[in-house]
Amino acid sequence: MAAAIRRLFNEPRPGDVPGRHRWDWLLAFGFCVAVAIELALREATPWKPLLIAVWSPFAFTLLLRRTRPLLALTMLMVPLTIFDILLARLDQPLPDVYSSAFALILVYSVFRWGSGTEMKWAAAILTTAVLVDAAAGFASIGDMIGGFVILAATAEAGIVVRRQRGVVEATRADARSREREQLARELHDTVAHHISAIAVQAQAGRAVLATDPERATSTFDAIEESAARALAEMRVVVDVLRSDAPWDPSRGVDDLDRLGVGMSPPLRIERRGDLDGLQPQVEAAIYRIAQESVTNAHKHSDYATEVVVELDGGSDHIHLTISNDGAPVAFRPDIVTGHGLVGMEERVELLGGTFTSGPRRGGGWMVEVRLPRDARRVSRAADASSAVDA
Repeated sequence: MAAAIRRLFNEPRPGDVPGRHRWDWLLAFGFCVAVAIELALREATPWKPLLIAVWSPFAFTLLLRRTRPLLALTMLMVPLTIFDILLARLDQPLPDVYSSAFALILVYSVFRWGSGTEMKWAAAILTTAVLVDAAAGFASIGDMIGGFVILAATAEAGIVVRRQRGVVEATRADARSREREQLARELHDTVAHHISAIAVQAQAGRAVLATDPERATSTFDAIEESAARALAEMRVVVDVLRSDAPWDPSRGVDDLDRLGVGMSPPLRIERRGDLDGLQPQVEAAIYRIAQESVTNAHKHSDYATEVVVELDGGSDHIHLTISNDGAPVAFRPDIVTGHGLVGMEERVELLGGTFTSGPRRGGGWMVEVRLPRDARRVSRAADASSAVDA
């Protein structure tokens, strides 16, 4: 238990902290108005105008609850604690303001979005506030215990959500890593093919160099082309971590018809445009994405009568669409946060393409992918961009 608390208090802030949203303003304004109305309607409340002027603006600390959670909590609790001490010195009762429950949102936010150091300071500030109220006579022992239980439960809620989000991010990172490794294996096999061809062509060129210079020249041109292809594909492999798992032979466009064998709803494949001469990694990406999408359709699409795979080969890009006509999809956490989608998107990004997915208008689900035909062109563009950045 002590070790877990130490680890918690040593944690950095999460890296995915969202910025302020327009709904944050609505939430803060709503609590501000609620506090003002509650105090205005309460009878026998001393210093009513002063309390309204002091209490209501505190609701706007909610605007800082994600970006500066400790500062927001401090801006609320320190003035209120001083105000409680002042009321005790003047022998005035402490007004019960139920709308001030927004303070629990700030407590949750510190333990959800704050660093370990911020959590320690928040715990100290909250403990001090409860003890001050008890010392001033505003809280009995039972009130203290109840207050600590509520604060602890709120903090625990923030920690639980923080942990769950961490697990999701770790799982997504693992999915990306596995997809990178799979792509690396496929690309490695392609590059090995080019290197083998270069070796054979070099031997042939050396054999005919003295007797047939023209043939040797064409052989060296072929070597240059193979080397250029291998280099382009190797650039895609750079920084991709690999494992010792056995290589899984990649499939391509011609294998798409196998995806619908023995599956219901039936699969319909439409091919258009120029689909010849695609690079192996592009073909592998098309097959893997179609495979994952068709599997998802069979798993998640209720009452679908057909799954359609459309493949259109353009001069520069390949367009791939996988759709189904299942029941209308609202919010489906199992689809939206599925790690298969993460893997597909990662594969497409590695090849310089674009990936979108989501519910179709009228029902069902759609995945759309746009991949470049020529990975070498993507590599040259990346190199030019790197040169500009340097």
